[in-house]
Amino acid sequence: GPAGQALMARRLDASAELRLEDVIDGASITADVVGSRTMALDQIYMVEPRAFHFILEDLQGTRVLDHTVLSFAPGDVVVALRIGRGGDPSFPERLVAYRCKRQSAEPA
Repeated sequence: GPAGQALMARRLDASAELRLEDVIDGASITADVVGSRTMALDQIYMVEPRAFHFILEDLQGTRVLDHTVLSFAPGDVVVALRIGRGGDPSFPERLVAYRCKRQSAEPA
């Protein structure tokens, strides 16, 4: 199968979730061409090597807390962290993505 990318999200509590959504051009915005995947926090997921909207939202999916676009290449490992405190405007919830450095398979 195709080379997968690992994405790990860490859960602080159960008040938010992550969603990956296809990045598409403005000319083809119809409901049947937009792919969306809801992901629980504190899990590891394999994703296809391409760009995604990476969205942190409340559990009802009614409020976006933060979002960014992430592009994945074959073999990428990305760790996503949710920071902040729900309901505290002085420390708002945000999404931080850390791309891990690739390890060489050759002996040192």
